[in-house]
Amino acid sequence: MRTIVSFLAIVSFLGGCRNQTVVKTPQEQLQYHADQPEQGSAQAVEEALAKGADTKLALEDGLVPWLAAAGGVDESRVYAGDAKKPEDLDLAGGSNNPAASGSAAYQEYSIAVLNALLRAGVDVNVRDAVGENALHKAVLQGRTQVVDFLISKGVEIDVQDDAGYTPLMRAVVVGKLPTVQLLLEKGASTAPMSKFGQNATQLAQESGNQELIQAIDAANSK
Repeated sequence: MRTIVSFLAIVSFLGGCRNQTVVKTPQEQLQYHADQPEQGSAQAVEEALAKGADTKLALEDGLVPWLAAAGGVDESRVYAGDAKKPEDLDLAGGSNNPAASGSAAYQEYSIAVLNALLRAGVDVNVRDAVGENALHKAVLQGRTQVVDFLISKGVEIDVQDDAGYTPLMRAVVVGKLPTVQLLLEKGASTAPMSKFGQNATQLAQESGNQELIQAIDAANSK
């Protein structure tokens, strides 16, 4: 009888633990919602900031919230989604990540968080340890909505990272054609040279991607 009572007590204790809500500090709340925005994240970020969270403190991945929100979650950490609007988002397999970083809906949540950070007075041209700005982060995932938003908010379009790569050059390297086209449309230059002696034109040619080559050549001919 005593064994049965002990077993029931353990089960009850574990059940209680499972139902407990994990309380985050304001800084943890800011970090969580900047790193993987979802429905309600913008409000959560504003609440965290009101309680003293610091936008200049780096997250676990070494990025300040502005850069993390611009880049989105690495696509290797999320399931492939094609949601077009927020209500289409769905959590898969218990993941906290609502959709692939490049999906239209996920980008909307990221932009909402970025707007909340803007209202807090963040430096839009802050860079990480290797000199990348928010545009460098966004282009790697092909996040055209976020790229367009960042440019509209004054993020430097032709800034070079420590290796000499501009956001355009990074977009060419990863083969994100829509992002390359958008950057060119917004006035990105093909002239800057990396420390390896390559510019966007040469990188496109080396990729062998005819669509990228045509897009760059068309920009150069203007």
